[in-house]
Order: sequence, then C-alpha cells, then structure tokens
Amino acid sequence: MTLDEARKVFEKHDGILLEMWQQDHDAYTRFQDAYIFSEITEQWRRELIEKAYRENRPLSRILAMIREAKEDQEDYADRFLKEFAVYQPSEEERKLLAQQLVNDSPTCGYNWLRQFVSDLDELCRCTEKLISPGDEKLQKRFETLTK
Repeated sequence: MTLDEARKVFEKHDGILLEMWQQDHDAYTRFQDAYIFSEITEQWRRELIEKAYRENRPLSRILAMIREAKEDQEDYADRFLKEFAVYQPSEEERKLLAQQLVNDSPTCGYNWLRQFVSDLDELCRCTEKLISPGDEKLQKRFETLTK
C-alpha cells in the first residue's frame, strides 16, 4: 500500500481504525502493514477533524474522530465542548450523541471527555440537557458518571 492509498483508506473511515477494521479488514491489514509514522496519521487526523467542523458534520461523528487521537486531546476536547454548548442536533443525532456520551462502557464519551476538558461543569450541563427526560436508563447512568 502506497502512502497515498493509505491516506485515502484512512480518510474514508475518518481516521477511525476500528471502523476500518470492521468494514474492510483487508484494507486495515494493508494499512497496518504500511507502518506509517504516527506523526503522519496524526496530521491526517487533524486535517480530517478541521474539515469535519468546517462541513458541520454531526458531533457524534466528530467525537468518534477525536477519540482516536493520540495527541492534542485537551485541544480537541475543549473545542468539542465549545461546539457542544451551542449544538442544536436533530432528534436522531441527539439520541446518537447521548448514547455515545453516556453508555454502560467505562470508556464512554463522557468519561473520555472528562479526562481532557478544562470545564467539567460545562460538560456536565451540556450532557445533561442532551438526555431526554423519558430516557431513564441514560439519566441513571449519567447520575452514576457524575458522582
């Protein structure tokens, strides 16, 4: 796999290697066998994330992208939180993002963000307003996460 081919497959999956592995295991294997320096993939990732913000892609997708980063997590998390504070998602996106942030996994989005954001109170407020009053399971899980 050439560097150009590797970049194309990386971009196709928004830099999310698990997704690449799940959807195209052969491409994932060839990508890993190319032994691309992490500095290169991190630069590609920065470019993909910038593009995602410019294109107003759903925050659920951007969250998945930034969680793959090996560098700049604090910057990514704070920018995500800034966008999250003013985000007006569709109902489908609201449900998807709420599930991504607050689920039964110890590595849920909320826990990941909590490690890196500079304003935990804002993260809590934004997440809380995302969870609908009728979703008792997510509300209960969120209460557990915030204790």
